[in-house]
Amino acid sequence: MTQETIDKLVKIEVSSDKLEASLLLGANINPQELTPLYVATRMGELGLEQTSERTSAVLEAIATYVCNEGKPLRHRIARGTTPTHGTDGRLVLVDAVLEKHETTQTTARRDTDTTTSIDQRERSSVRWTEAGAVIARIQQATIGADGRDVFGRVLAARTGRVFEVSPDESVLVRADGACIALRAGVVEHSGRVLRVSNRLVIDGDIDFSTGNIRFPGDVEIARGIRDCFEVHAGGSIFVRDLVDAATMSCAHHMVLEKGIAARELGSLEVGKDLSARYLTNVRAVVGRDAIVEAEVQNCTLLIGRDMKSPGASIVRGDVSVARSCEIAELGAPGGAATTLRLGQIASVHDAMGALASAGAKARDRVDKANARLNELRSVKGRTGPDHAELLTEAQFEAQTAAKTYAKACRAGQMLHGFVDKHTKVHLVVRGAVHPQAVVHAGGWTATFTQTLKGPCVIEMDGKGELTVRMMVGKSEIVPLRKWARVVREEQHLNSRRVLEAMGIAA
Repeated sequence: MTQETIDKLVKIEVSSDKLEASLLLGANINPQELTPLYVATRMGELGLEQTSERTSAVLEAIATYVCNEGKPLRHRIARGTTPTHGTDGRLVLVDAVLEKHETTQTTARRDTDTTTSIDQRERSSVRWTEAGAVIARIQQATIGADGRDVFGRVLAARTGRVFEVSPDESVLVRADGACIALRAGVVEHSGRVLRVSNRLVIDGDIDFSTGNIRFPGDVEIARGIRDCFEVHAGGSIFVRDLVDAATMSCAHHMVLEKGIAARELGSLEVGKDLSARYLTNVRAVVGRDAIVEAEVQNCTLLIGRDMKSPGASIVRGDVSVARSCEIAELGAPGGAATTLRLGQIASVHDAMGALASAGAKARDRVDKANARLNELRSVKGRTGPDHAELLTEAQFEAQTAAKTYAKACRAGQMLHGFVDKHTKVHLVVRGAVHPQAVVHAGGWTATFTQTLKGPCVIEMDGKGELTVRMMVGKSEIVPLRKWARVVREEQHLNSRRVLEAMGIAA
């Protein structure tokens, strides 16, 4: 067989990506002429890199060809390596800290346990993280590894792109790539931006689809809150739709855009200001101001500062306002038992009672200790060691009682200053006060027997009497007794009486 013939029957084919080379053998090649050296020579002519593995592949191809009695054969004799490209850096959120924060207060029922039940309202679907938790990790970029083609040329690997997160003040990024939440809230991630928001937005209602909500920041609810569900916020609460018989509390402000109808089952606790369209059958404690647009019906309200509701009517219920109160009407034209307490803070009133009792006991203790001490000191003549010991004990008791009494006096003076600063009898009526309405103010109880038409101001004069100042015409000042039965509250306790009970001046 001529050299030209064998050269035609023996071919080496390289793939288009230069990562594979195959030996192609035609039919009936003389085995004596198909030698490893011949094939190696042909490989060298193409520039293929020679390796022991490729020599072994050639020997295997020739042996297979001989065994197949010269039948055509394709056999791979060289393989390159593809480059391993580096991976880009990326941010990976940590699922463990984004788990549902459930506050289940009942025991989960097992399949075989029919004595316990699950409160489905406590199975919250809201996801948020605690302060100090690892919320994400930056996965670092990798360099990669170069490849080689069958000619021995290097195939360069692409280096991964470095990921740089852009956190705000709510996230700390450590040197090891861990991202730490600096406050509790909802994790927000978009592109390179990572933050923990103290604002939780609920797109629908608070119902069984969300469960009860307990969130450390602000809560915004796009719709309403259904019966017997709870929403508690460390910030403010904003509700756009109706609130049923729900329990709600917040440290800052509460806005009920369409009000609440609680059916005497719901309650509100507001750290600062409350704003609502209407309040019906609800118990509420408001730290500062209450603003109601339409009506307060059959509610029990404790307002720590002012009620600014010139367009609202208070009908039935019991409302306490520490300072100024401005409303449209009190009671109803047909008569409705409605109570308004002015210049009072319930918790402070309770504290005054406790302080008056403690102060009286402290003063009594001082009197008894001093009497005992004077009695021992009045003993004439020589006394023994027993008398000296009794005298020392009496001196210690007198000093201790005096210190306790001094603390009570300071507390009483502070309380008096607080009450004097934060309470006031001032009621502005834009419309009318109707019969059966009752106003408690300044130690007086005024039960209205006639309709008082406004606009007018009910306040106390310099003598401590309740008066009405008309806001139109001559602006005359008239005793409230003209429209109401006014009687002194004998059991009324104020800060001045507390000081008197303790034996100190205001």
